[in-house]
Amino acid sequence: MSTSTLPALLREHATGEVRNFEPLYSDHRFTKQLVKASLPQVIADCVAVQSALWLGYLAMAAIDARTANHFLIFACICQIVHFGVNLTIGMYPGIGLHPAKELQYLFRAINLSNLLIAVGLLIMSRWFSPYFLAVAASYPLQLAFVPPLRGLAKTFAMRMKLCVPFYYFGEIDRVFNAHRELNRFGWARMRAAGRLHPPRESWDGDSHSEMIPSTALNTFCSNVKRFDSPEELVESARREGVFLLVIAAPIEQDCNAGPWPELQSVFPQLLFVNPNPSSIKIGASVVSWGICDGLKVEDALLMPGRRFIKRILDVLVTSVALFILGPVLLLIALAVWATSSGPIVFGHTRIGYKGRLFKAWKFRTMVEDADKVLQEHLEAHPELLQEWELNQKLKDDPRITRLGKILRKTSLDELPQLFNVLAGEMSLVGPRPIVNAEIKKYGTSFATYLRVVPGITGLWQISGRNNTTYAERLKYDSYYVHNWSPWLDYYILLRTVKTVLKCEGAY
Repeated sequence: MSTSTLPALLREHATGEVRNFEPLYSDHRFTKQLVKASLPQVIADCVAVQSALWLGYLAMAAIDARTANHFLIFACICQIVHFGVNLTIGMYPGIGLHPAKELQYLFRAINLSNLLIAVGLLIMSRWFSPYFLAVAASYPLQLAFVPPLRGLAKTFAMRMKLCVPFYYFGEIDRVFNAHRELNRFGWARMRAAGRLHPPRESWDGDSHSEMIPSTALNTFCSNVKRFDSPEELVESARREGVFLLVIAAPIEQDCNAGPWPELQSVFPQLLFVNPNPSSIKIGASVVSWGICDGLKVEDALLMPGRRFIKRILDVLVTSVALFILGPVLLLIALAVWATSSGPIVFGHTRIGYKGRLFKAWKFRTMVEDADKVLQEHLEAHPELLQEWELNQKLKDDPRITRLGKILRKTSLDELPQLFNVLAGEMSLVGPRPIVNAEIKKYGTSFATYLRVVPGITGLWQISGRNNTTYAERLKYDSYYVHNWSPWLDYYILLRTVKTVLKCEGAY
């Protein structure tokens, strides 16, 4: 299937068929880009911290005759602590950080790292140990060394073009004004690589403010590639590996009109310059680049680092759950086998990550020849056809066995999907896995669905489940993708237990 343009991609989805979809961006490519842009900063920090530590050690040794026998190992441990704190605070990758904010994070990271090291030394040693004295002597040196070395590393990265590219969306005058404002203090390892104008703009007749120097504008236009259509921009972004779109469109422009919805479904990171209310949503954060404030919207679950964290948590929690629930799984399997004929488990074909088809396993809750029974029931009761077409479910489904009704009511029939989680086909929490017939209902949201792993439970399951409309279900999925965090998963899992015990919205 062609993935050259988003509109073409969505047209193919509308046919109701999808096979082996490859998203516009790959996780490893995005990760490689961030690592490449961050590496000079990491090296600069390592050099600064190690220089400060060893000079502090030499100063301590000149005053105190005692020596630290394992200072090399200690210095390596200190470096690991500094790296971990910088990573946690947000210094890495730190793309787009305002210089003032970067200094704030920098001093906070140095203080926290040395505090952790000092507490560890006090627990394992004494305050007047040579290691403690060396760290104390190196502290002011770290404050003096790290900022200038980071500045040199940033200059090196810019000259070597180790920068993260991004695209603009907006009319030329607004884009150029935003570009000048964002660039007041130098790009924080960012590079403007292209722009897309709204459809109503004419490139030959661009009207811009008289305050804009024509020479500077011409230089900008010659260095920043112009795209004539959203399709061209999407294709270039896929080919060049561009993940950020800076939107400098007029405040009065509707974010839900024109090419914006398509563009927002493609780029995992958006920066709205002078945003309007329709572009604001939960999970957005205010950022300051240069002398310009913007609203950054990031699809959390599309970020490769966070996907890795989620996968680790899935494997750990699922392994523990299978160990604890093993006897329950065995008892249910015996009950299904004893109460009705047919296989114990049933695998239903669903669409997963990147459009890969997989079998979502459940304990069998239906009679044999279920499709035939359903067809005969709908023919006998045509008034139920609309309910089936709307939700792909019936409240009084003739196919379900007596034990199956209990299993579905308590959601115990979905326990075998824990094995889907271990196989990487599903996640504990995520959008509900769908079938081919539901693709048309997803519309443009289907492009986002294909880029995440479906889950056993999710916001839909704890928010009324079958009592909600399909439009509400799509909103829940979109919210989850945009605002994912381990704490949101933890909250959903806790609410799932309550929902299952109360049998809310299940039939």
